[in-house]
Amino acid sequence: MIRTIPSNITRRDAPFADALRATAAGAVAFASLILLCLGLSAQALAAAPHLPGAPRDGWVSYRVPILAGRAAPCCHDHGSGTLRNSCDLDRDNGFTISDSDAPSQPGDELTVYVRFADGAVDRLRALGAACPVRSATPVQAVGIDAGTSLAFLRGLVEARAGSGRKHGSPADDALGAIAYHAEPSATRTLADLAAAGAPSSQRENAIFWLGVARGRDGAAIVEDIVRNDADVRIRRHAVFALSQSDAIDVHATLLDLARTDADDEVRSQALFWMAQHGDTRAAADIADVLRTDRSDHVRDQAVFALSQLESGGVEALIGLVRGDAPRAVKKKAMFWLGQSDSDAAVALLDDVLTDAER
Repeated sequence: MIRTIPSNITRRDAPFADALRATAAGAVAFASLILLCLGLSAQALAAAPHLPGAPRDGWVSYRVPILAGRAAPCCHDHGSGTLRNSCDLDRDNGFTISDSDAPSQPGDELTVYVRFADGAVDRLRALGAACPVRSATPVQAVGIDAGTSLAFLRGLVEARAGSGRKHGSPADDALGAIAYHAEPSATRTLADLAAAGAPSSQRENAIFWLGVARGRDGAAIVEDIVRNDADVRIRRHAVFALSQSDAIDVHATLLDLARTDADDEVRSQALFWMAQHGDTRAAADIADVLRTDRSDHVRDQAVFALSQLESGGVEALIGLVRGDAPRAVKKKAMFWLGQSDSDAAVALLDDVLTDAER
């Protein structure tokens, strides 16, 4: 399977009037208005972090140790009937990770590519050092250590938070680059960027990378957010991020959330991702939650979750129809059985129709 890593969006925080007040002469004010149209204020550019050795214009790259045990990011596309991996640095395409790619080993490297325009960062890519790349202009290599890299990338994210820019920003790619650093402090950097008070989309992106890439420590941080954050929308998103971790017993954690969380939608999200995870315990455990939960919404979502199972879902739905489930639950189960190509589902529907004709 090949997964494309998407970008998220943030909300506009910099008022138009504040941006105008930040300029003095007429020429500077005009430039600031142009930048606002692009979603990036002059004030934000002034606050952008500095990368040692970077040119005023053009591409620069540096290498740091990459997180071991994960497939290195690259770009995969089909050409001439074969799968090719290469990245065009100048294109607006997200990197992809293929499950067939070999995981990174200790000592492997991540290459961070940064393009500057008039002294400001306008593009960033983070790829495995072995990933072939191309660009319209030369790439200048500089020496940067992991600590300096993390500080630079964090600065990009935080500068975007006050710029008013919503998406398409190097800050989105900077969060992914942080996640791939072997440096243990990268986990704490992401946790800080996911903390309450930051823009919602920044938090969501940082939470995603904590769950996907940062192992048991990252999963523990995400689980704490799921259970304790004041923003229920963030908690719901964190359920998804937690479901992507390969460092914990995801099924057991999601099941506990589905049974105990106070928010109906969090419980529903937990059920959905239980179904997507492919654990053999899912059918029985989702059905058990369905029997005990008092929320109509959660019960509806539990039936839907059963319909998404690759194994055992049809049998569980048939059990609901033939058992003593509430009538509304049986109707939902019948609907999803009707969407199934299963012979067992067709046989049940035939029985129901035959009984109705008698």
